[in-house]
Amino acid sequence: MTGLECSEGHTFGKTCAIKCVPQAKMTGGEGHVKCEEDGRWSAQTSFCVMTCPNLVSSENSELWPRVESNCMNSKRTYLPGVSCKYRCKAGYRLKDQHDRRHFKMRCTKSGQWTRSSCERITCKEIAPNLQIWYNCSHGNAMGSVCSNHCPGETVC
Repeated sequence: MTGLECSEGHTFGKTCAIKCVPQAKMTGGEGHVKCEEDGRWSAQTSFCVMTCPNLVSSENSELWPRVESNCMNSKRTYLPGVSCKYRCKAGYRLKDQHDRRHFKMRCTKSGQWTRSSCERITCKEIAPNLQIWYNCSHGNAMGSVCSNHCPGETVC
């Protein structure tokens, strides 16, 4: 909530509208409070809840499954607790979790999406003492084709 707008004043019977910050959505109630007979404001029955903006895929990932419709609406905002499933694109995996490609991004109470990142899959460097036996098309990058050879011999 950014505050109350009391254009009618603060006297008995007057109302003040509850105003939310642009990224928040009003939930429940009537959206105002009223100055009552006892000089107190009525109970607030509406509250502002931060929402998350349209979800944009993190780098090197895609929505999963591709048809998860509640996460694909570009004009929508999302309430806290909503989560969308993603997977790392082919050739990538979750950073710091090398055995996983799927993850969820969740809208938090602060109006921010949790983030995960996908990193390119690479194989460990071939040990220097074995490098003389291998010839790899693209170094240690995924998809690189390596063939072995024995120096000075036709069959290893």
